[in-house]
Amino acid sequence: MSTKKTVNQNIFQVIETQEKQNEEHRGIPKAKFLEKIKTLIKTPQEASVMLKNLETIYSKYKFMENNLLRQQIRVKQKIPKLEENIEMINFLKLKNEKGGSLDTRFKISNNLFVNAEIEKCQNVCLWLGANVMMEYPLDEAEQVILKNLSSAKKTLEILKKDLGFLKDQITTTEVNRSRVYNRHVILRRNLQNTTTKKK
Repeated sequence: MSTKKTVNQNIFQVIETQEKQNEEHRGIPKAKFLEKIKTLIKTPQEASVMLKNLETIYSKYKFMENNLLRQQIRVKQKIPKLEENIEMINFLKLKNEKGGSLDTRFKISNNLFVNAEIEKCQNVCLWLGANVMMEYPLDEAEQVILKNLSSAKKTLEILKKDLGFLKDQITTTEVNRSRVYNRHVILRRNLQNTTTKKK
């Protein structure tokens, strides 16, 4: 069997096959710990190819990690804003119950505000994204925001689990990379010693 064919078979021993992937973690492939390095890699060429494959897998894991971290930051920023919106709706409901007007200040443009007096607030406008705003009655608006808040908190929990899982795969890949590199060094040294003895 040629070195190329052996290496190509060994590439897939670095990560689990598609069928074995854990669907719980957004299809992130599970890194497989390479236990029998000596039987897996027998020549310096095999070690070089395996190192290259591990580098590719490692860079993909790091790319996934950066994407998940960016998503996590966006969701974390969204949660306090949603909580503030719920507080504001509750404040408006309370103001309606007590009666009287509400004095507030509206932003017209950057550094330009205008004072306003609201007699009774029955509806609010919510940004839905993509420059779309809709008007809702207070109760309905509260339900929409509570649903978004619940969804954001669930997403944050999923992201935390996925990042934990991904960090484990990165660590496994780093350990594999170190072990394959050490094997590569040993094989090259053995090859040099054998060549020196023959001379």
